[in-house]
Amino acid sequence: MNKFISTLILIISTIAVKAQTDKGTVFVGGGISYNSQTSKDLTNNSKHINMDLLPTVGVFLGNNWSIGLTPQYSYARDSSFYKYEDYSSKSGHKSKLLGIGLSVRHYWMIIPQLALFPELSGSYLFSVGDAGASVKSYNMNITPNMALFPTKHIAITFGYGGLRYLHQTNKDTALGTTASYNTFGFNVNQGMILGVNYHFTN
Repeated sequence: MNKFISTLILIISTIAVKAQTDKGTVFVGGGISYNSQTSKDLTNNSKHINMDLLPTVGVFLGNNWSIGLTPQYSYARDSSFYKYEDYSSKSGHKSKLLGIGLSVRHYWMIIPQLALFPELSGSYLFSVGDAGASVKSYNMNITPNMALFPTKHIAITFGYGGLRYLHQTNKDTALGTTASYNTFGFNVNQGMILGVNYHFTN
C-alpha cells in the first residue's frame, strides 16, 4: 500500500512539473547577477563591479522548448588607486546600459523537480546617463543553466559562464573618436545568474 501511494505521488508530481514546460505555457520572472573582481600589486589597487537585472517574459512553443523576451539593465563600476613613493592618484568610471534581449531554451528533465537547460540568447544594449561617451553593444551567448521546480508554478534557475561573442562600439563625444572591438570566449565577467520564474499552468 505504501509503495502504491509513493508511486502515485511520484506520477502526480511528474505530471504537474511536466505541465510547466508543455506547449503554450507562459512564464514571467527574471534573474540577477553580481560580480566583483579586485587586483592588487605593489603600486596599484583596482576593482571592477558588474550587476545585471534581467526581467523575462516567455512562452513554450513546443514541449520543453521556450522563447523569451528580456529587457536588460547593466551597471558597471571601475575604480583604481595608484601609489608610488610620494605620488598617488585615484580614478574611476561608471557605466549604465539599457537594452533588450531574445532567448531560446530547451529543457532536459533529470528528475521531476530538476531540469538542465542550455540557453541561446542575443541582446542589444546602449549607454544611458553619460553625456561624454556613447556605448553600443551586441552580444550572443550560450549559457548552461539549471532549474528547480519546488511547486507546480515556481521555477528557481541558476546559470553561470558559457560562451559569448561581443561586438562593442565606444564613442567619445568630446574628442569625436570612435573605437570598436570584438571578443569571443568564456564569459567570466558575469557572476552567477539567480532567477525565479512563475509558470501559468492549469
